[in-house]
Amino acid sequence: DLSYEVLSDPQRRQAYDARRGLFSEDGHDHDEDFHAPDHGAGKVFNTIAEYSAAVASGDLWLMHIYIDAREMFGHWMAELPAEIRLGHVNLQRSEDIVQEVRRMFSGSLPQVPLLMLCQMSECEPFRLSFQAQFFGIAEFVMQKAVSFIDYPQYVKHLDNDDELSYFAAFHPYGTSMLRVVAILEDRRERHFELVSSAIRMGTQVRMVRFAITIW
Repeated sequence: DLSYEVLSDPQRRQAYDARRGLFSEDGHDHDEDFHAPDHGAGKVFNTIAEYSAAVASGDLWLMHIYIDAREMFGHWMAELPAEIRLGHVNLQRSEDIVQEVRRMFSGSLPQVPLLMLCQMSECEPFRLSFQAQFFGIAEFVMQKAVSFIDYPQYVKHLDNDDELSYFAAFHPYGTSMLRVVAILEDRRERHFELVSSAIRMGTQVRMVRFAITIW
């Protein structure tokens, strides 16, 4: 049982209690059956140092910016792929983070709750639309992510048959890396699942996409 494993391990129990205090309004333990409102999917940022380090990193972060009375916690957070790291920023907990958020929004605080994708010190805030309600929030976030990231960095596009043949051919002095070709109907298609695979396999694989229809 996972709960028993966590609560019987002193270090994991300490982390669990600390996390629980951050999510409860008064920081006290009220419910023995407590479940974190993000279903254990995210990291809580309480210091500007931690927050700034995450935003500046090469990891793709989804920042959930909120206050106690206005938040977006829910099951959708557990549905996010591991390649999108989830961070929680409560603007009522750190004045330093508040000032940083103000700076990003030209001196004024945005209306919360707000979601924001961040990577390599670049951030893009967005709000949910009707599309998110229809397809699901996690799916909507992934769609936003593929337009935010440098997609060709993960999945390069091949423009013609010659490039495809060269990529797939055996090269005596080439690399032994696994090569993956995603065949798409339209070159404008972008799929976060391809990005996820490229990130998981890292330098062990080269991934490209090739479209049947050229626009």
